[in-house]
Amino acid sequence: MRRPGPAGSAAPDCARERCVALTFDDGPSPQTPQLLDILARHRAPATFFVVGDAVAAAPAPVRRAVAEGHAIGNHTGSHARLSALTPEAARAEIERDADAVLGAAGVRPTLLRPPFGAFTTALRAGPYPMVLWDTDTLDWQHRDARRTVREAMAHVRPGSIVLMHDTLAETVDAVPELIRRLRAAGYHLVTVPQLFDGLPLFAGADYRNRDNAARPGHAALPHPVPRPGAVTWRYRPPYPPPADHDREAFTLDTRPDVCHATPPSFALRNETARPVEMFRDPQCRVPAVVLRPGDEQYGATGGFRVR
Repeated sequence: MRRPGPAGSAAPDCARERCVALTFDDGPSPQTPQLLDILARHRAPATFFVVGDAVAAAPAPVRRAVAEGHAIGNHTGSHARLSALTPEAARAEIERDADAVLGAAGVRPTLLRPPFGAFTTALRAGPYPMVLWDTDTLDWQHRDARRTVREAMAHVRPGSIVLMHDTLAETVDAVPELIRRLRAAGYHLVTVPQLFDGLPLFAGADYRNRDNAARPGHAALPHPVPRPGAVTWRYRPPYPPPADHDREAFTLDTRPDVCHATPPSFALRNETARPVEMFRDPQCRVPAVVLRPGDEQYGATGGFRVR
């Protein structure tokens, strides 16, 4: 069954068909109108996780995106790292963004993407589901249109959420070819709400793709079981159980300055009383971010070390 989609098109049934959601963070920017032109020309819906300050400075692209059938998500008022804020300050950042979008386009975002993929246990109390990603183009890092396409096509699968940034001209340049390649591979482009259509999304839970919302009992439940004194990580086994089956593991060996390698993991939670350094490699040589006690961080990691 097909349902009404953006710009008068029909949205596919993502439970049965190969769907992918393109998402763009940090806008609106001077590049956003050009991106909207490209999406309109290709009749391709997308989801924009916008920053409230940018919306207040340039509301027209957000109004246009809504009018043309794209989805708008919350990316905080100032692109703040929510894990560095008090719960009250984090809520204020989220609400400031929601108010800016409401004032600009008459809609209030119902999905949150925390900047940097960083959040705390307090954010698990809501008020919005958190939409992360399973396909990172790394466009902000390399700023190369061809590589953006290659990174997306190398990791995308049915139900994927692709992370890009409409603040980068090179990313906008990549979009026409990416749309062409995805459609040639049999994918339907949808908004994030269309991707999750028919599935319950819980406030405070985090979602990386459609599979991770479709599987009951997934590790992204709103209130993960804390293990005081542990560092906990979620990971995906590379061979049976199936690749889309996520596991959770933890260590209580949290002596300072010991490097702990992990399986290829995508989330780390610090339940110790000390800062935890997150690394991209299992040798703890390539630093990623430091997690304060109680912090969670989404993103690929190969190891960690307690300070």
